[in-house]
Amino acid sequence: MRTLFARPAPPPNAADTSDAVCPPAHPDIAHDLVSRVADAERTWRAPVHQRGAVADAEPAVQDAQALRRIIERLGCWPGRLLVGDAGCEAALVIALNSDHDLNFQITLLRSLHAAIRQGDAATAQWARLYDRCLVRSGRPQQYGTQYRLLDGQIEMCPVADPEALDTLRARAGLPPHQDRRTALERRHLLPDPPTVLLSGSRAA
Repeated sequence: MRTLFARPAPPPNAADTSDAVCPPAHPDIAHDLVSRVADAERTWRAPVHQRGAVADAEPAVQDAQALRRIIERLGCWPGRLLVGDAGCEAALVIALNSDHDLNFQITLLRSLHAAIRQGDAATAQWARLYDRCLVRSGRPQQYGTQYRLLDGQIEMCPVADPEALDTLRARAGLPPHQDRRTALERRHLLPDPPTVLLSGSRAA
């Protein structure tokens, strides 16, 4: 683990191939990955206010096991050429939520790093998983991609260099951190309750 976190700089930005319309080499794997994440978005990854009181970790474990089998089958990270943009992003979502096994997440991070060097994934994806591994290991994150819900509010996990945060995010292909915070608040926090006007009163 010490070797992994010794170099916080991301791999070089690969040429963006997202505009190239190419069918994935493994559409069956792509469908499996995307379907798993779609199911998660409706259940255990749904907005916080729509989930049950107790989160069920078992689906995340099952998805992680499926991702492990896929990587063993492919011999590498399921990148754009193999499973398309949507499949590659779905694999990242599963990796980010494999919190039950930090060593597995670190292994996935290395596989993703190799895919980026081949132009088969985005540096922003690597940055998100890198931050996740840092936070899970008790270290401050580099790119400010990891948040937590604390006392009903969205809070960014500790960052190593807050003043350079948006500069680092831009280099990795990530939007400004405030944009991300706003998106998370819209997704996970309930809007303010409607104002109820009593007879003879006026709204402030």
